[in-house]
Amino acid sequence: MDPTNRDAVEELLQTYGETGGINYLAAAATLPSRLAVEAACTELMSLMFPGFRSQALVSSEDLVDTTRTRIRNLHARLKTEICRSLGKIPPDEGTEAKAEEVLGVFLKELPAVRRLLWTDIDAAYEGDPAAKSYEEIILAYPALEAIAIYRMAHLLYNKVPLIPRIMTEWAHSRTGIDIHPGAQIGSHFFIDHGTGVVVGETTKIGSHVKLYQGVSFIARSLSAGKALRGKKRHPTIEDGVCIYAGTTIMGGDTVIGANSTIGANVFLTKSVPPNSLVYYEEKEVAIVPKRKKQSSTTQDVCDAAREAMMPYLDRCFGNPSSVHAAGREARAAIDNARDKLAALLRIRPHEIIFTGGGTESCNLAVLGLARSRPAGGLPAAASAKAGHIISAKTEHHAVLNAVEHLEKHEGVEVTWLDASREGIVDVDQLAKSIRPETRLVSIMAANNETGVIQPLHEISQICRERGVLLHSDMVQAFGKIEVDLSLVDTASFAAHKFYGPKGAGFLFLRSGLSIQPIMFGGAHENERRPGTENVAAIAGMAAAAGWTLRDLANEQEREARLRDGLWIRISQNIPDAKQNGEGAPRLANTLNISLLGLDSEMLLIALDLEGVCASSGSACMVGSVVASHVLLAMGLPVERARSAVRLSLGKWTTADEIKQAGEAVQKIVDRLHTRKSAYAVA
Repeated sequence: MDPTNRDAVEELLQTYGETGGINYLAAAATLPSRLAVEAACTELMSLMFPGFRSQALVSSEDLVDTTRTRIRNLHARLKTEICRSLGKIPPDEGTEAKAEEVLGVFLKELPAVRRLLWTDIDAAYEGDPAAKSYEEIILAYPALEAIAIYRMAHLLYNKVPLIPRIMTEWAHSRTGIDIHPGAQIGSHFFIDHGTGVVVGETTKIGSHVKLYQGVSFIARSLSAGKALRGKKRHPTIEDGVCIYAGTTIMGGDTVIGANSTIGANVFLTKSVPPNSLVYYEEKEVAIVPKRKKQSSTTQDVCDAAREAMMPYLDRCFGNPSSVHAAGREARAAIDNARDKLAALLRIRPHEIIFTGGGTESCNLAVLGLARSRPAGGLPAAASAKAGHIISAKTEHHAVLNAVEHLEKHEGVEVTWLDASREGIVDVDQLAKSIRPETRLVSIMAANNETGVIQPLHEISQICRERGVLLHSDMVQAFGKIEVDLSLVDTASFAAHKFYGPKGAGFLFLRSGLSIQPIMFGGAHENERRPGTENVAAIAGMAAAAGWTLRDLANEQEREARLRDGLWIRISQNIPDAKQNGEGAPRLANTLNISLLGLDSEMLLIALDLEGVCASSGSACMVGSVVASHVLLAMGLPVERARSAVRLSLGKWTTADEIKQAGEAVQKIVDRLHTRKSAYAVA
């Protein structure tokens, strides 16, 4: 051997004897093999997801035998490495018994781990608009692999040395996500774009927590110059927290309160109360309470929508019409949103036209179809004149004003349907009013002021039998009742009515129907609605739609109980109170009442001062307070229409808030009546 090489060998051998730890002379034979532990990790992933992590797919007929074989192989492999980690090779009886005990508990807990992993997969599917299937998450999401290995390594933590840490380090080297096996993590854990995430040993994480790339939970490791081994050094993250990219949270005493949102690139060393929003403002960290969850005509943006929007307000800046990578990413977000909405509504993706809200959707449907569909054998290019449209006097102004425009400026004849005192449109009048030249019927699914639900099945049957197109304004209905788009040819929706962002909506247009655009300047939305799409709002709208439809029946039953309880409280204490739309099927969240003898404008101001959000008509009338056209169309007296207020409920409305609202209404009515009596005496 070359003298230089010989000297190097001798010096290295000397260091092996000096330093301890991993060295050939003393300890190497009793340390677990990293290669063997990594092979066990691969086997464990195949056990968690048969067919997805192995080289060959496993048929259902072979699954039992394959699983038994894997368990046997895993048992043998891990038993040897556990004995090594306990420092006994060859093992004595006590070491073997200890290894068998640890393995028995570990293998028994694997089914529970797999069930827990499915909650993580659910969270990924719900939290990532780009996720097209569970299979994609299992195959292509590195964070799932890191979480899966962590959950299995956590079972062995504090039971055997070294092996749990080797397992999570193997996952770290493959995914870029470092989760210490000692961390405690709840269900529905989702790491989006997760490279660089670090979760320290004593970190505690609740359920339904979402992290983005580069988030670190680090330790305050020293106290008075001494290491804090065996003590809580890392932060606690409570349920429902979302933390954006690049944020670092430090310290064992630091607690991030439930349902808080931490913005990007924040460095936190202090606790945050529940329901807080944390962000940098002029180089300082701002911690502010999130808005109180109140419900009125416009709903608060839900967390699912807010989280879906954030990437497109920050790093994903591309124009979806551009061909570069940033543009393609934005286009993918729109396509994913379209696919999600189509799946929820059981329609085809190309039947969705994204718009700027419910009003635009209604305008596009009414004006676009009136101008495009030939009537009575007229050529397609013929003027809209000589056409006929049917709508109801109780419609939202988005439809009313569009139809009035066609009537006044484009020569279209209009039949306005009457409504009963309960708010139901006259379907017999509809059937009698349809003519050969009738181009469109537009009837809303549920009224925005009274919540009255229209008999859409019966209306649809009449229109189908006579071959007339049916548009329905479903802005108020979606997310509050089941909507069936097979009944209509076109329908309008608005995101802010189902906990999505304002300024986003869409129009359903059945395949095969042509529509004339009402704006010009681009070929977007298949040349039906020009203008660069609002990517963030569209992503948020799709996320909100999925979120609001979960547990719909139970939520509506809950809101109906609260609404009826509020009405009972008001009617018992205020004899002159009248409920509008009573006797008709109504949305569970809407209570429209008239407090006779009082002016609705005074009521709204007084209610606002008491912290109760209410309205007297459509919130789209830009702050106007006038007698409700809906109540007048129902044949109610002007006095009753002028004294009407609408109270709306939502997912966050509580029984305590209902009690407070009822007390506030009674207090205001008593005060206003007293004031009127004083004026009368004077």
